[in-house]
Amino acid sequence: MPFVSLAALAILVAALAGLGLLRSPNEPTCPSAYSRSAIGHKAMLELLRLHGVHATISQGASRAKLRAGGLLILAEPNPLIDPNELRLLLTAPRVLLVLPKWAGIADSDMPGWIEAATRLPMSAPISVLQDAFPRNFGTRGITNAQGKLIWPHNALGLTPRFDAAAQLLTGNTLDAVVGGSAGLLVGEKRGATNTIYVLTDPDIISNHGLAAGNAAFALALFDRARAGGPVVFDETIHGFRTVPKNTFLAIFSRPFAAVTFAAMAAAGLLAWADGKRFGTPLPRPGGAPAGQLALIGAMAGLLDRGGHQKTVLARYVRGVVTDVSATLQRTRTDAPARLAEAETRRGVGIRAADILQQAAAIENTPRPAAASMAALALRAHAWKQEMVHGPAGYPRDI
Repeated sequence: MPFVSLAALAILVAALAGLGLLRSPNEPTCPSAYSRSAIGHKAMLELLRLHGVHATISQGASRAKLRAGGLLILAEPNPLIDPNELRLLLTAPRVLLVLPKWAGIADSDMPGWIEAATRLPMSAPISVLQDAFPRNFGTRGITNAQGKLIWPHNALGLTPRFDAAAQLLTGNTLDAVVGGSAGLLVGEKRGATNTIYVLTDPDIISNHGLAAGNAAFALALFDRARAGGPVVFDETIHGFRTVPKNTFLAIFSRPFAAVTFAAMAAAGLLAWADGKRFGTPLPRPGGAPAGQLALIGAMAGLLDRGGHQKTVLARYVRGVVTDVSATLQRTRTDAPARLAEAETRRGVGIRAADILQQAAAIENTPRPAAASMAALALRAHAWKQEMVHGPAGYPRDI
């Protein structure tokens, strides 16, 4: 029993630690499109919008939000990101990958500002490159080039400016867009189905870098990479993800789902170990309860025999619609009309009124078919995903 309790405690601690890693976009200082710190990218987002480019921030399903000619921005991914997740994002038709360079220390007196910026070790950008291109990329290295830099190969026709040493890539197989004898600043890798651009120094697009005179260079780079389409800044690479406002639904959504299942595993382990110990078991007093698992099983059996599945399904559908409706701006009191307008604006293929009507019909049916109930649950989930993340071809502004 002590060993089982320790194992359950370890699972719970890991779950709580996972919750601690979740990020909030409130006054962040990390290199993200939400950040107005010196190393953030918020100014780049606003600069694109000022020049008539449809630029948005994505906290999920980023590839599905790209329209024709659109560009997905992966700006300074966390070096500890899951390589499989990063490579999946890199399968978008057009991608700009910006290598990491800085880590900031938040200013305790000025929310959203940093006290100082620390250059990351060269292993950080190399790690991101290794995750992005694990094979057939040749030798690679990072160098910090100082002094006046010459760019004999410059397809953009503009000169970048650096306040500090430029972070450049050496020894690679990327096609040079902007490069010189010191190394490569912008490279291009064309494949059969997509094109990936790599910007080795994030100072070109960071808030302080734009202020230093790189706005025209950055806009020229984005215009070349995006082919006239919209720009989507993916922020899942920094830990930002859309989470439903309904607490019950949130615990089963990414990234909370992993924590929820870990906590359930710990609770199940403790329930399984109820009454177990090493050595000769102690006599149990008479009339003891059957245990938590038996109680849960009995409750599930009562729900099944009582035919309450349709009631649970109807409540789930109404809960999903209520949760999504709560995210809309309250510009009027007519909630159904406001929701219908949002569905039309976002181009969803499923309507809330339809799934609510189906839920009511199933709830009033004496013995609804299990297949129809499962199909309705899937439709409700698909509607929620389209409303929250946006269907392909209809990117959602954040």
